[in-house]
Amino acid sequence: AKIEPNVTTGWGATYNSSKSTWDSTTGIGKIVFDGVVTTIPNNGLEGKTKLTAILEMPSTITEINEYAFRYTVSYTGFKTINFNEGIQTIKQRAFLSNRGFTSIKLPNSLKYMDKYAFNTCGNLKSITIGEGMRMFRHDGSTSYSGYNVATGMFAATSLNTVIWNAIDCYDFVKSSYSPFTTESLIGDTDHTKNTIKNVYFGDKVKHIPACMFWKCQNITNTIVIPESCERIGDRAFQACTGIRTVIVKAKTPPLLSPEGYESNPNAAFVSSDGKNAVFRQYTTSWIVMPNLTIYVPSESLNIYKTDKNWSVY
Repeated sequence: AKIEPNVTTGWGATYNSSKSTWDSTTGIGKIVFDGVVTTIPNNGLEGKTKLTAILEMPSTITEINEYAFRYTVSYTGFKTINFNEGIQTIKQRAFLSNRGFTSIKLPNSLKYMDKYAFNTCGNLKSITIGEGMRMFRHDGSTSYSGYNVATGMFAATSLNTVIWNAIDCYDFVKSSYSPFTTESLIGDTDHTKNTIKNVYFGDKVKHIPACMFWKCQNITNTIVIPESCERIGDRAFQACTGIRTVIVKAKTPPLLSPEGYESNPNAAFVSSDGKNAVFRQYTTSWIVMPNLTIYVPSESLNIYKTDKNWSVY
């Protein structure tokens, strides 16, 4: 038997059933369209549990819509998704509850991703964010006026490693959760269950967003801030109490900016308590995280020590 799309419209091309060869028993084959496929529409392949091995995205795809691959793979399904360069948007719940794949590498062309896109993907161990990521949208808006953090994006109760290459992604300040929260659709917000241990930044990153790893308390590897970094958002690593060492390669101290920096992007603000909370413990006393050592370039040591925000460390 052939596996056919749940919907035959909205693909940007016409589905050809006579040429499609997906086999519902083996999961081997392909889906053929007459014309150029640009979109995987809402519910396009939802529930097709026999899709196996490696999922190859057509090179012409620019958008994956809501529920496109929801419940598509089980524990025996495909383990890798090869996203094409050119895709720009992944909408909400697109890959919800897919437990087959263990790693995801998002292309540099991807700019927008909606809430719960990879939520409850229980075997997902690593995620690589491409250079072009601009916004994790919460409400479908493409402007900053909407919520821009997709709460429960990954539900990080299985993630071990995050590789962040986004050059200038928006801050996540419109929510109390980062995209790497443990929140899931069942409302689990126990941050002690967060499993992220390793965080790495690409050498082109200019901005580390506010609230990015808020309460990811099991991060234990050394955090290396690249020389290219110009700004670190407020609470980016707040309450990440497992971090012991931070190496800042930037010769000019990155701006530490809390919520509201958009109204005055050139100003060096501090948090409401008078001390910036980027690397601080989440307590009423706002103490610097215990046992934290920060290394900076030797030629810039005095600049960091006298900087309005970095001096508190």
